[in-house]
Amino acid sequence: MVKSIHSAPANILIRLLLVMFMFTALANGQDLTISGLVYEARGKKPLPNANIVVLHTEFGTITDGNGRFRIVDLNAGNYTVIASVIGYYPDTLNVQLINSSKSGFKFSLDLKILELDEVKIVGMLSTRLASETVDSYGSKTIASEKIETLSELLQDIPGVDVQMAHQFGRNVNVSIRGSSDYKPGGYNNRVLVLLDGFPVQIPNSGAPDWNALPLENVKRIDVVHGPASSLYGHNSMGGVINIITETPGNSPELSSELAVGTYDTYRVGVKSGFSTGKFSFRSSIYSFSSAGFRFNSNYDNVRGLFKMLYKGPAGRTLTLTGIGTVSSTGHPGFQTSEHPDIISYRRSKRVSGYLQSHFYFPISPGIALTVSGSVNRYQTDYFDRGDTPLLNLGEDTKYNDISIAGRTELLFTRSAKWVILSGFESSLDRSKVTVLNPIYESPQQFSSAVFVQTKYALGQGWSLGNGLRFDYRSVNPGSSYTTREFTDVSPKFNIVYNREGQRTFHLSLNKGFRAPSISELFLLFESNYGLFFQGTPTLHPEQVWAIEIGYEHSHSRNLFWGLDLYYNRYSEMIDFIYAIPVKAINRKGVQGYGAEFTWNTRTNWGLSFSGNYTYLQMDDFDNSAPILYRPHHKINAQLDLSSKFGSIGVSGRYIGSQRYEDFLSSDYVMEGNRVHFPIKTLPSIFIVDGIMRQSIGSIELSIKIQNIFDLEYELIQDFPMPGRTWLISLTSKIKSN
Repeated sequence: MVKSIHSAPANILIRLLLVMFMFTALANGQDLTISGLVYEARGKKPLPNANIVVLHTEFGTITDGNGRFRIVDLNAGNYTVIASVIGYYPDTLNVQLINSSKSGFKFSLDLKILELDEVKIVGMLSTRLASETVDSYGSKTIASEKIETLSELLQDIPGVDVQMAHQFGRNVNVSIRGSSDYKPGGYNNRVLVLLDGFPVQIPNSGAPDWNALPLENVKRIDVVHGPASSLYGHNSMGGVINIITETPGNSPELSSELAVGTYDTYRVGVKSGFSTGKFSFRSSIYSFSSAGFRFNSNYDNVRGLFKMLYKGPAGRTLTLTGIGTVSSTGHPGFQTSEHPDIISYRRSKRVSGYLQSHFYFPISPGIALTVSGSVNRYQTDYFDRGDTPLLNLGEDTKYNDISIAGRTELLFTRSAKWVILSGFESSLDRSKVTVLNPIYESPQQFSSAVFVQTKYALGQGWSLGNGLRFDYRSVNPGSSYTTREFTDVSPKFNIVYNREGQRTFHLSLNKGFRAPSISELFLLFESNYGLFFQGTPTLHPEQVWAIEIGYEHSHSRNLFWGLDLYYNRYSEMIDFIYAIPVKAINRKGVQGYGAEFTWNTRTNWGLSFSGNYTYLQMDDFDNSAPILYRPHHKINAQLDLSSKFGSIGVSGRYIGSQRYEDFLSSDYVMEGNRVHFPIKTLPSIFIVDGIMRQSIGSIELSIKIQNIFDLEYELIQDFPMPGRTWLISLTSKIKSN
């Protein structure tokens, strides 16, 4: 069954009201109560903000400022109740309710040495303390939907816009809440991409290598909406994508995958894991290849991963991770009848390498230290194909980037009310790139920062969060040219109400900031479609102030919805404008505001319906240039049916119309050195995908069809996207207990 976004909303509303009515009716029949106290065993002090959960039910609460709790509306029966809080061992009580409420229950919690997984530190504190709106996607979602690239996953997330040539293309532009560059092929440097807590942006541009991100080894991906500079600093003023890879397990495991699809596409890979003594290991190697959906869009990609975990005494851990990728891809270019001669014969080959280490050291109960380091290396060559006509030949360009980073963090959870994180980090980047102005030789940038994050439990489910970070960056162009220095202070404030398992409310105020990238400062090259680009060494850093209010309501395991409203005010936003030459400038001011609504409902017989709606409005106060490639409306929805025979899923993605400036047109107007191209509109699109899955023992067969109705559409002007495609995959998983 194919679900349409134009289906009658009245039917959906009626069903939601019926579900709410049934749960309300059930609740009216429950009137028993349990109450009590949670306290620290050693000092006998009350523990506020402790989680109280009634096992195997939807009931739960949080203790108040005096450590007291009360759970109402229970039926008669036997219950297991658990009290827990970070930094303490949980305590469990068995409760029997017959025909009257019971009070006076006491939970006694002992202080403990923190373990790594309990506080979710992977080189950096969990993204959930950086911002309130976080979408998390686990490995099961990626595997069940057969998601091949991060860009494919991101396009279904509320508030996220993705522009790409194709999934394995070199350039992908991701914008969260309208933050990133206005024009196609933008640098994507307002959304920070992390791999196990460390930035993986290429130094010269600030964009990551999308082909190197190991989705086949992902444990979880967190997508932070809105500025997070108070914790993450540079490049995070639009949001954060934190890719957390799987931790080596104690049980031996082996899995393999083989997939074939349209355009001679194939995917083959193998993963393994084993442990010996205190050491655990995980490794993988995957290969991807396709002839491409049109001329010069073919790609080949091989990437491998090795990860080692050492578990020492007293909760100490050491993790080493190495990732290597070799990717080769074509750049098909724009397809327009007005300029058929700009067809692209360009190709690129990139070798990427990542090496990371994380050392976790619990100092004493409630105090832990992490020391982390990383080295990232990128080498990219752009060149013409062997069959390139003489008139289309261009110069080879080479990119050689290296980034070295280190971070130290200290986490305090000794207090029952306070969680405090303080830290220091620094990095050194170098870019030797032929498309940079040659007078600067090999630009380098040094960055350092100190930060502190706190979370204070007010009681009754309320908590107060604060953050402050100071950033310093110096950019040395080389050849004795003047070094640019950038500094900024990024604060954060939020207040959160969380009733465990039922509802959450948050209000936040954040500041984001970004210093200009090396390319924006020193770029100098001519594109194969005739535009000459030039950086501006005098650019100012850009900033944003953001306010957000959100509410999430989990009525039950089967019904959830959430709503976020936000307003962003940018100043000195950096953008390349069409001129002679195309040049980076600071805009006077830009504002963006919008809403994100998500829902998820399911039945006990295997049917689920989930989705999200995004509204976005952006305005430029100068009014001299239009806001481009920012759809006002976006809807994603998915219907899944699971049974013992397998599962089937159908998803729909609607993207509203988008304005763009046709820089390939010959019909333009000159105003001084500014070039005003015609403003045109990409029509709205509605893409339907489907997937079927069937498991037989340890083997899973899946058939994935994208763009079922074979729609012709574009995400970027004059750049057609693939029509209907299919992919058949076989996955085998073996795990020994």
